[in-house]
Amino acid sequence: MGAGLWTKLKIGALQLPREVAQDLPRLTMRGADELMLGNHRGVMRFESTQLCVRTTIGTICIVGDGFSLESIGANLLLLRGKIQSITCGGQTHG
Repeated sequence: MGAGLWTKLKIGALQLPREVAQDLPRLTMRGADELMLGNHRGVMRFESTQLCVRTTIGTICIVGDGFSLESIGANLLLLRGKIQSITCGGQTHG
């Protein structure tokens, strides 16, 4: 059984969200000043104007101002500050 088929079976049979079954990063923004990032693989760079994290799909970088990491765990982090843009896999959003 191929890996793709196994993943589809897990998602369907267990009714898991795709980001959980495929270990994809999950970004949730609340306004322009709070971002929760799930399924990360570690912080690569943190400054008051930039956060870069490793994920299974590559590096995600958030640019803005006045950043603070309110909490950070093995798979989830909470960033606060003015978020101006998000770059994922070389594509900028925002």
